[in-house]
Amino acid sequence: MALMRRKTGNGIKKGSVTQVNVAAKDAPAVLDKNRHVVSYSYGKNQTVLVEYVADPFKDMFQIGRSSEEQIDFTIVDTWLASGSQLASSSGGQSKPRGCGDPHKMISSTISRYACRIIIDRENYDKAFLYAAGFDSVKNIFLGEKATKWMKRNGEMDGLTTNGILILHPNRNTEELSEDDVPPMYVWREVSVDGDIYTLRETRSSSARGALVPEETNMLQDGTLIDLCGATLLWRTADGLRKSPTAQELEMALDRLNAGKPQCPVNLNTLIIPKKKSSKGGGSRQPYVSELFPSSPPGSEGNRFYRFTFDADMCRANTSGAIMHCQTVNNRISAQ
Repeated sequence: MALMRRKTGNGIKKGSVTQVNVAAKDAPAVLDKNRHVVSYSYGKNQTVLVEYVADPFKDMFQIGRSSEEQIDFTIVDTWLASGSQLASSSGGQSKPRGCGDPHKMISSTISRYACRIIIDRENYDKAFLYAAGFDSVKNIFLGEKATKWMKRNGEMDGLTTNGILILHPNRNTEELSEDDVPPMYVWREVSVDGDIYTLRETRSSSARGALVPEETNMLQDGTLIDLCGATLLWRTADGLRKSPTAQELEMALDRLNAGKPQCPVNLNTLIIPKKKSSKGGGSRQPYVSELFPSSPPGSEGNRFYRFTFDADMCRANTSGAIMHCQTVNNRISAQ
């Protein structure tokens, strides 16, 4: 899916904040279909309303399971999209085929209004991710049982039920020596107001993680967005232009295969095929996932791969990207 600059900006920015002594569904601002409102409910008749006003210098895109008009990109769970074992049914639910209780429904874990992305119309590199999207009448409801709180600056914030997770690529590798292994990436959770928090103890726990003020919700090339059922990869136009070409990738694979890396357990030579074999999966030839270089061949000081073996585990380090592999039935499976 591609996000294109809209003819007219439909962005929003935070406006007034009011507290009313009525249920959220009865508040005049919520009933007005022309106003974007996020409501935080405390008890049956205590509600904090955060109203958003138009920002013509921004574009807003919404992502979720719903197929309603205001959702720009409808996303279904990966297991649902595969269709191999589960059949889709109405209401975003699915049921197993030919096994288990035929009356037991399996609910989708992706929210109908999962998240929204706000992009600067003049500087499209400035794209920001926020949890929760607005419904058909421009409302976001955080009910009495939702995880919500008042920040130190007096503003309201909250989390969605299953959360929206974000993972930025770790590009701070300049200070590492040649033998150092870059640190693993860290998943975070983004809030309704766009702040970044550590992960909750469980995905839908009512206790939020710790605030990480030094990190941002601004998307960058390679950022992953986890919707709890599907994961999106964010690519920028500039990042795609600088990506390796097919020829450069083939050269990298040729160099890797020429090194004849071996599995430390069975001493099988690992071969990375350029294309999937049409003969099926019956071969016992060990394989690993393809590795992609972060810079083109011939660049000064570039290292395309490094294998380090430890017992029955192998680690493939590709210029900052780390993949852990484990031997399973004479094959190497990425973890």
